[in-house]
Amino acid sequence: FFFLMIRRPPRSTLFPYTTLFRSLRRMTPAGSDGAHEIVVVVEHSAFINLYKEELAREGLFIEDTDVEKIEPTTVTIFPDERKDIKSLEIAIPRLSGGYSIKPVLDGLTEEDIRAKAAEYGKLPLAEEVAKDIDYEGRHLFTNEVVERMKIHIPLLEHGYGAVSYYVKQLEQICKVRNMHAQIASLLRKFFEEMLFDEQATLFDESLIARLGHDDVAEHVRAVFVPLIREKTTEERERLPQVEPIPLSTWRPYKVTHGDRKKALPADRTLFNLVPCNRELEVAFRAFLDEATDVPAFAKNEGPQSLRIDYLAQGRRLAFYTPDFFARTRDGHYYLIETKGRVDLDVPAKARAAIAWCEAASSGKVKWRYLYVPESVFKDHSAASLTELASACEPSLKNLIEEAGDVGAQLPLLATAFAEEEGEKFKYDDFLDEDTYQSFSKREQRAVRDAIMLYRFMENKQDMNFAPVFTPLLGPLDEAARSLMKHRLEPAMPSTVEAQKAWFYSGAQHQVPKELYRLANSLKKTLVFNGGFSPIGLLVWCIKYTGTAPDGLQGVYMAMRQQFGGELDIVMSQQLQDVNDFRNNFVAHQEKEIGDSEMAGEALKGWINTMTSLK
Repeated sequence: FFFLMIRRPPRSTLFPYTTLFRSLRRMTPAGSDGAHEIVVVVEHSAFINLYKEELAREGLFIEDTDVEKIEPTTVTIFPDERKDIKSLEIAIPRLSGGYSIKPVLDGLTEEDIRAKAAEYGKLPLAEEVAKDIDYEGRHLFTNEVVERMKIHIPLLEHGYGAVSYYVKQLEQICKVRNMHAQIASLLRKFFEEMLFDEQATLFDESLIARLGHDDVAEHVRAVFVPLIREKTTEERERLPQVEPIPLSTWRPYKVTHGDRKKALPADRTLFNLVPCNRELEVAFRAFLDEATDVPAFAKNEGPQSLRIDYLAQGRRLAFYTPDFFARTRDGHYYLIETKGRVDLDVPAKARAAIAWCEAASSGKVKWRYLYVPESVFKDHSAASLTELASACEPSLKNLIEEAGDVGAQLPLLATAFAEEEGEKFKYDDFLDEDTYQSFSKREQRAVRDAIMLYRFMENKQDMNFAPVFTPLLGPLDEAARSLMKHRLEPAMPSTVEAQKAWFYSGAQHQVPKELYRLANSLKKTLVFNGGFSPIGLLVWCIKYTGTAPDGLQGVYMAMRQQFGGELDIVMSQQLQDVNDFRNNFVAHQEKEIGDSEMAGEALKGWINTMTSLK
């Protein structure tokens, strides 16, 4: 987004032009792969004629929106004082870290380096050392050669400079200081005796020429970084640092809210909204809000969220943020991770979370780590969190046991989960392959998200299926808007004055107010690509052909000519069903849709309607 705000009236008529058109210069490449760029002008009244008339004459129609009505792309999450905070409270223990990094290296030996280096193959030395470069200079415009010369590149006198360079690199990667005295001699031995298929000294040109190559740098990192981290990392007991911190004391924070990341309401959290990063979290939020044994839960998000330290691949110190907290009616607590695909560090994160829960538990308070694979949650039909935890327990055990201490089996495990994920999306019950492929990428993603959410919820008890339909709202509105523009734009005049007469020609005949509002909404849709409720507006356009008085010209005549066929009448009923369902069950949620069969049939209807709009 580019925001342009003008706070003083311009003294020159040229000023509005130069200011606005400079802001219209693209910052990213145009085309399907380029980012969509939007210019929002919060302007002085002197700019109105510029974008209302001058730009419209050139075919560039600008929508003006009241600044108070611009939809936010971020929302604020905060403890909601309108709720019963006391009954929804969860106190989070604060523990010391499980690992510490010593800032000084001690105890690394030549035997350690030789054993680690033996795990990798040797590299070849440089066969030919180039000291000269042939330079050719050409004219910028004519490409004519204007000069030639031979540049002599002297090699390092010896390789000690490269040794110092790699010492600095290793210190930076491993966050350890003053390692030169401990590893400089080890690096020399590594270069001279262990790394290459031929032995050479740091003064040999063939070895010096190789020390700057990428394969050498990668071998240095592969051998030295794990050994340094192993010698400088200490495992410690996790101990309480302060009293448990109630969630009600968390400061407000902002999260992204849009098509992919959503912030949704829930009754059993003390926060105003629950931020969800993917469809699985959306479904799990709904499950926790209905689970029979969960009086309170919360999303672990924001600057005060719980972050657990663990050792990632290569023994790198990293931090892990679980997804949810939950409290059951028996007073026990769950630290919850919902997981789709498994990456290499998932077992290490799970072990760290289990250790955290053990340290956080006391005589009266018990914490338990719950690992929820997407495949298990999808098939789970129990109504309580306790039952779900029991169903997920084998998955956590298998994850840790199969990964092992060194993670040797993890790539196979990750591949298995990835293959399962690829087979997970089946849409045969809702649409065929040809229909799915006819949708745009955005529409395909929306259909996929809606069906996956439905699959998550269909076997659960006491679920409200309203979130299933949310991904389709935007694509359906956009499809309805595109259909109206496709049919009516060819008949719309190109100049501002002619458009005014075309849209409002019926005013002089004192048309009913609803028809006047219809024309006004169509102007916002066709000219400014805006307007509210495109689905409802399209229904109006189709119904107009049988209800409007005769003799009206302009946009009214265009509607009568472009709408009203048999297929339009069928589509109108589909649109009306979608609009009524949205208003009752999704947008305002005046009623809850808890019947899975009813939700499934409605979802088919929504997808069929999007197909009809093509």
